[in-house]
Amino acid sequence: KKQQPNDVIILPGLGNDSGDYTQLQSLLEREGINAAVVPVARLDWLRNALGLLDPRWWKGRLEPRPVLDWYLDRLSKLIEESSSEKGLVLLGHSAGGWLGRIVLGETQAQGVRKFVTLGTPHCPPLPDSEGFDQTRGLLTWVQEQYP
Repeated sequence: KKQQPNDVIILPGLGNDSGDYTQLQSLLEREGINAAVVPVARLDWLRNALGLLDPRWWKGRLEPRPVLDWYLDRLSKLIEESSSEKGLVLLGHSAGGWLGRIVLGETQAQGVRKFVTLGTPHCPPLPDSEGFDQTRGLLTWVQEQYP
C-alpha cells in the first residue's frame, strides 16, 4: 500500500515523546486524516541543557538557535517530506506551538494552510510583572520575531 501524504503534523511539547501522541494520531487516522508526529524522544530534550553554556541563558535572552536546532530541523524536514496538495495542518502541543511559530516564520509558512495549538503559552510574562520567563528568553524572542 502506497503511503499517503500527511495532512497533519503533530508537534510534541516540552519533555514529551512522539509516542505520547499515538492515540491522537490513531484517532485522526480513523477519521481519514493522515498524521505524522515530529520524531522526538524524551532524552532529546536534554540537549536543551546546552543553553546553559550560552551567556544569553543567564541574562534571560536566549534564542532558539542553536539550542533547539535538533527539534526545528526535524520539523522542517517533516514538513518538506509531507507536503500535501491541500496544504498541511500543524498541530502544536504546549511548547510545540511556539516552536512551530519559529518554523512557520522561517519558511513563510510554505506548504502549511493551518496552524492550531493546544495548551501553548504564546506570550512571555510582561516585563513589569513579577513573572519569570521559564524559557530563559526563548518565548520572548519568538514573540518579538513572529508575533
